[in-house]
Amino acid sequence: MLRTTILLLTLCLGFAATGQTVKVINSSVQSWSGGVAGRSGDNYEFRIIFSGYTKMPLPDTIWIGNEPMPIYIADSGVIEEANTIRYRRKNAVIYEVHTGTQKFEENPNYAHNPLNERYAATARPPINYKGMGLLSYYYDGKHYYYQIPRIMHSLPPISYP
Repeated sequence: MLRTTILLLTLCLGFAATGQTVKVINSSVQSWSGGVAGRSGDNYEFRIIFSGYTKMPLPDTIWIGNEPMPIYIADSGVIEEANTIRYRRKNAVIYEVHTGTQKFEENPNYAHNPLNERYAATARPPINYKGMGLLSYYYDGKHYYYQIPRIMHSLPPISYP
């Protein structure tokens, strides 16, 4: 009986070790301001690895707070208009996502501010989450979510003229 239990535990641990995982390898944020008067925001970079999947997962959105940031993917070495580069590995795929937020402060000297209209229409995340962000992705025709717990690095702010 003890041998059977040990054998079952060993097999279960082996299956758990080859299970599917999503993990943030690296993440950073850098605040910026400048350009047009009253403009500011944050630039984000995420390196996310998916391992143990038999089919390739496809991320579609990262939520920071209540703001959705669409993901547009290009394979490494391919030049396209994309904010995400995909690196394929033997047993994993890594997505390097570059995205950001921007704000435009109200200024009485400007009659119309189209950026504020865009942010006023921001939707809410599809699920409640804790942490700093939420990754939405598809795998095998189903929709999944991964909570990004924290930003690993804060870079010094940038001021543009």
